[in-house]
Formats: sequence, C-alpha cells, structure tokens
Amino acid sequence: MKKLLVITIAAAGLLAMQARAAVKIEMLAGFLYDHYGNPVPSDTNSTGLILQDTGGLGVPTLTLTAGTPDTVGTIIGGNWLVIGRADFSDSGVDGFLQIETDVLMLGRALGSGTVISGKDIDLLWISGDPAASGVISGSYYGSITETTDLSGGDTWVVPPDGSIYNPLLYTAATTAGDIPDSKTVANYVIVPEPSSISLVVVGLFGAIGLIRRRR
Repeated sequence: MKKLLVITIAAAGLLAMQARAAVKIEMLAGFLYDHYGNPVPSDTNSTGLILQDTGGLGVPTLTLTAGTPDTVGTIIGGNWLVIGRADFSDSGVDGFLQIETDVLMLGRALGSGTVISGKDIDLLWISGDPAASGVISGSYYGSITETTDLSGGDTWVVPPDGSIYNPLLYTAATTAGDIPDSKTVANYVIVPEPSSISLVVVGLFGAIGLIRRRR
C-alpha cells in the first residue's frame, strides 16, 4: 500500500512538472514597416509583441485601444495574451526585429490568461513610441498571424513543452522573399480609449447645441 502511494505521488509530481515545462520562443522578423512603408526606425523604441490567441477563434480581427497596457501578461484586442515583448532599438537595424521571450511555463497562469501549447501566436509591431502605461492613441501598428510558417521556421503556435521554437518572418526585402512587403506594413491605427471617445461625442453635441442657440 505504501509503495503504491509513493508511486502515485511520484507520477503526480512528474505530471505537474510536464504541465509546467519551460519553453522558449525566439521570433525573427525582417523587415517590418511603418504606415508610410518605411522600415520601422530602430532608434524610436518602437515595440514588438508576441501574442497568444486565448479565444479559440483562429485569427480574429485585432483592434488596439489607446491606453491598453502592452506588457507581458496582459490581454489586448479582446482575446490576445501578450507573452513576449521587444524593443526595435535593441536590434540597431531599421525594420528588423528579434524577440526572445522569457522562459514560459506552460500551464502557469500569466496575467489574465494562460500560456497553452498549440495556440496560435501573432506578431504585432507598433511603429510609434508607446508609453509605459500602454499604447498611444493615433499610433499605427501591424499584425500578422500564420497558420503555417512560410519562412522555413517553426509553425506560428505556442511551442510544446520543453522546446525552443523559432517562428520566422521574412519579407520580399530579404533573401527569403516568401512574404510580401504589403503584409508587414503597420496600416492599422490605434483607436482612442472609450472614455476619450465619449468626451469627443459630448464635445460635438455641445458644439451643435451652441450653434443652434446662436441661431
């Protein structure tokens, strides 16, 4: 009986270790562009993020709202968990980005969600200079998710336990040239936070009322 209990405890311990195995994602991207079509400057602290899809919706439309924290462990765009963050200025090359996530523990809660093996990941880049508190209204960003990798690297999903993963993104401006530049342009604009939108609406109604009173 004691022997069976020891074996059961040991097996449970092994399962717990597997559920919390360390994984690492190293993402290489080149080149990423701002909304003008120029390589994102390496000296502007432009941000790159690796996101995990937590909603199980495949590749939903990603919308950023100003003021949303872009730090690891937060949810942005409704159902994307930030699991990695990098700074363009670290690379020293315009348009070039390399992200190495911290070691992740699968099965461990991370902020508002959980890192889960096999979930789709997204590469998001912001061509402005986000504040520490979150993304800035009016900045531009780009986002790309691949269900299968087109650049000879690993599939764009959270890696299995105990592995190092290398999802790659190369554009037509590089030697690989299997992803068109048009896909890597930051052509989405960050919308104002809801409170800011409310203020704008209230201001518009106030202006209309003032015009009517003058008439």
